[in-house]
Amino acid sequence: MKKIRNILFCLICSFIMMFGCGCFAKVVDGIPPENNVEGFKYKGRRYTYTGLYIADMDRKYMGVEGNLHSDVYFVGNEDNPDIVIVEGVDNTSIYKADDYDIKTDGTITKVLIDPVFRGDNDIVLYKDKDIDMINKLISVDGTVKTYGADNFYTEGNVLYFQYDGCPASDPQIECGYIAKVNNKWVYVNPENQESMKTTRDNNSTEFYGVEIEDPELIIWIEESDISKWIK
Repeated sequence: MKKIRNILFCLICSFIMMFGCGCFAKVVDGIPPENNVEGFKYKGRRYTYTGLYIADMDRKYMGVEGNLHSDVYFVGNEDNPDIVIVEGVDNTSIYKADDYDIKTDGTITKVLIDPVFRGDNDIVLYKDKDIDMINKLISVDGTVKTYGADNFYTEGNVLYFQYDGCPASDPQIECGYIAKVNNKWVYVNPENQESMKTTRDNNSTEFYGVEIEDPELIIWIEESDISKWIK
């Protein structure tokens, strides 16, 4: 009898672990399941599917959609969110309110480190010291030279900025590329970054950049997440 009770207890625990989140989480009515629908209406606002980059720290978990398949996160006001994130097992769908504009210039308040290739929206620079160094980085002056990278992805990171407290980055606007070439740090500004797309051959690429020679900036690069994943 005791053995049967133990088996039943294990089965119940397994059931709770597998289905508990869906059963006990709040259902957010009006949010579509994670299936990349083009858009929907929620509390009077129209939301359209977009590919924005959002830092995990800026989203708030609200519950699950009606089918209990996907988690729902809001960005902005909980009662009237500017951005809705629907996260399923296979992928994530991000929807922006049609009347909400994404800032594409201004004062840099946050930097996402290569969320496209890395698949990680948790690597973010936002502290005052980091933002000061980012502003120093994008202002670096020097002779523009041609550099080559055998692997665009492992030898550098693409940067995406957020401005004036706006919690989203436009995926179409790359804000620079930081790379390590022959043990030297090189910064590629957005204008020269465009040429990389036409010179990229598989993973290798050539680009025009400026060598970073400022000792303070080099130390910061090597100690901060901006150089994460770079070999």
